[in-house]
Amino acid sequence: MPECLGSHLCEHAPSMVTLEDGFVVCSSCPEWRKECEAKRLLTYPVVARAEAFREREKIRGAEATHDLKGMVEKLRAKQAELRRKKAEQWLR
Repeated sequence: MPECLGSHLCEHAPSMVTLEDGFVVCSSCPEWRKECEAKRLLTYPVVARAEAFREREKIRGAEATHDLKGMVEKLRAKQAELRRKKAEQWLR
């Protein structure tokens, strides 16, 4: 099991979680928070998501917002691939 990616609270955490990339971290890990935020933003309509990115850029800066956008895009692509595979199975 890989070590926690940042909080080092695994031994005290209430639960362990698995990130989309397969890493197992504690529920206090910053990587888990980032992934949860990206998944939440993915549910927003495109215009609202763009506004949320602008707000975050004012607070966190361009680099952090760029990383968050990348994570959202990665999750969006993964969801699209899963939908495509599901559609292919259905058409068989």
